[in-house]
Amino acid sequence: MKRGANLVAVGVVLSQSLLWAGEPRQLQLKWSELGPRIEDRKVALVLSGGAYVEGKVQRVVLDGLWLRVSMTSDHKAQPKGSHLIPRPSVSMLQVTEYRKLARLLVTAGAVAAVAGIVAASNPDVSEGPGIMAVPVIAAAGIIGAAVAGYHVGKKLDRRTVEIRIVAEDGK
Repeated sequence: MKRGANLVAVGVVLSQSLLWAGEPRQLQLKWSELGPRIEDRKVALVLSGGAYVEGKVQRVVLDGLWLRVSMTSDHKAQPKGSHLIPRPSVSMLQVTEYRKLARLLVTAGAVAAVAGIVAASNPDVSEGPGIMAVPVIAAAGIIGAAVAGYHVGKKLDRRTVEIRIVAEDGK
């Protein structure tokens, strides 16, 4: 049992250290560089009128960005739904990104830990009504560990990057 717990702990520590080794959490990008970085991602921004909005970027165009607004602080100024947010209204935004490393490591570690616990306990149930219960319980435990590991890993994989829009060269 201790070996499985150690595996999970090593996986969590390794995933956290590798998560923070990436790019900086603050970027400065030109409008022309913005599209590939934020399209199909969740963003949050404060519009020039003061309304705070969150949503998924559908695409970035020359005039602004198409945003499927899912949350807004001012329903009159910026209602929910798909809208073109004018380019002058966007000077800074926060992008929520998800990596995959922690989900992989934590899920694999949790499954390995449960499988190790099941193998270590190895009760002798070669006869009687318990013969069917052990594989079912073991399978349920492994599936539960995989689901829990995935969700814990997803929380570790989530990061927010602040992007400041800078002027294009020559403009």
